[in-house]
Amino acid sequence: MQRDFPRPGELAPFHSIKRNLESGKYKGYYLCAGAGAGAGAEIGYMVLTAPEGEGAGPVFGNYFAVHPELRSKGYGKAFLGAIVDKYRSRTIVIEVSDPAASKSAEQRSIDRKRVRFYESAGFAVAPTAQCRIYGADMLIMATNLYEGFSAREAILSLYDHPSAADNIDVVDA
Repeated sequence: MQRDFPRPGELAPFHSIKRNLESGKYKGYYLCAGAGAGAGAEIGYMVLTAPEGEGAGPVFGNYFAVHPELRSKGYGKAFLGAIVDKYRSRTIVIEVSDPAASKSAEQRSIDRKRVRFYESAGFAVAPTAQCRIYGADMLIMATNLYEGFSAREAILSLYDHPSAADNIDVVDA
């Protein structure tokens, strides 16, 4: 995961991710190669927080990545499309690096491409979208945005551990 999320603040501490996967709070999905010589090889992954039960609230796409050599070949679009279809009746919330906060033109271009990728899958930048999570400037994007959607409530409900209040700043518009 460090290969896919190398910038400070992009990746939660591994012990936190592991704890959440083991407890069932996070759900891991993997896209693997089918039949043939590379059968079973990992193409990509997505880690979700998907509360269950009545009034469960939004699904959070915590981490989504495709192997660098396989990007821009349609795998990510197909994989994300399957996740969106699975949770079609729910709002899916993701955090994306804010292109406006990128430190270089190259990184800004990459971050803009990520935003466009999610927009092509049906996500929109939330009206209350700016936040800083563990030092990283992020935008909040979601599917099925509804009247009164609050990025603040959505993000703070995701980060329910003691350090969250000190490390997350969500700017409501």
